[in-house]
Formats: sequence, structure tokens, C-alpha cells
Amino acid sequence: MILKEFYNQVQGDYEGTISRLCKEDLVKRFVLKFTNDKSFEELLDTFEKKNYEDAFRAVHTLKGLAVNLGFTKLYEECSVLTESLRNVTSSDVDNKMADIKKMIEDIREEYNKTISLINEIDK
Repeated sequence: MILKEFYNQVQGDYEGTISRLCKEDLVKRFVLKFTNDKSFEELLDTFEKKNYEDAFRAVHTLKGLAVNLGFTKLYEECSVLTESLRNVTSSDVDNKMADIKKMIEDIREEYNKTISLINEIDK
């Protein structure tokens, strides 16, 4: 799969990303490196351990990567959770647990789709 096709399938911003990074080869290199990032796993791990401050940091990092790489849909999913976890207390999370778990599942779905499609990009 070519890079532009990948961006279409992830509802990404190919043109914006190319304009920021200037070269398709550079964009492709960073997109391929995205599979090595551990922010998503950190989000799951820290949330499970009820470490909401670190979960916030992990999803915020993932959101930043997604916006910089033009992964618009993943960025949008991460943004919602980031705002829900910003300055949250344990009792807040308890009150919003069902919603937060749904947000994490939405991110998981989009993240897995993105990783799967990155693995199909022509190397």
C-alpha cells in the first residue's frame, strides 16, 4: 500500500503532514516508527493500575503523536479521553468509569486499525 492510501484509510491528513514534514520519505519513516511507540500500552497499563495521572500522560503523548503524524481519527479519540482524565480524581473516575472504558475501547479500535494498516505500507 502506498502512503497516501494509508492516510485515506485511517482518515488522516496526508497533505497537512507532508506540508509539515516536507518530504514523503520522512513522513513514511516516522509513520513506520509509530509502531514502536509504547504510549498506548502505557495507557492501558497505568489505567488498569488506577494510576490516572500517568494514564493521562500516556494518552496525551499518544494524542500528540497522532496529531503530528496526521492520524486525525486517532487524535480525535485520544483528545476526548485526554480531557476526561485531565485533573481527574479517583472518585471522578469511579463516576465516569463506563464512559472512560468506552473511550479506551474506541482508542484501542482505532489504534489497532492504524497499526494494522501501517504494516501494509510498502517498505
